[in-house]
Amino acid sequence: MNVFMALRPFLLSSLLALLTLGGPATAAGTSWLLKINGMVCAFCAQGIQKKLTAIPGISDISVDMATRTIRLRTGEGFRGNTETIRQAIKEAGYVLQSIEPTPAR
Repeated sequence: MNVFMALRPFLLSSLLALLTLGGPATAAGTSWLLKINGMVCAFCAQGIQKKLTAIPGISDISVDMATRTIRLRTGEGFRGNTETIRQAIKEAGYVLQSIEPTPAR
């Protein structure tokens, strides 16, 4: 087993932690899955969507009320990081439980 394979789980978890804690600007074209605490109705989702669409470079926002998740995409104009997304959700009155990069749709 080479060194990379042995360190792979650590490197991946460290990268995810860095992104989750508000690391450097995210790559353009990244898709994200957000788990939201307190989003229980369409009105909740609408308020969060409004805050997220106000951030330049965020697009393709879709809400799944059954799982209380939001999928979105950060594009060329996005100059923030995961903390930017977390803060927008907080300003809408909700808590971002988790945020994970996902394969492009």
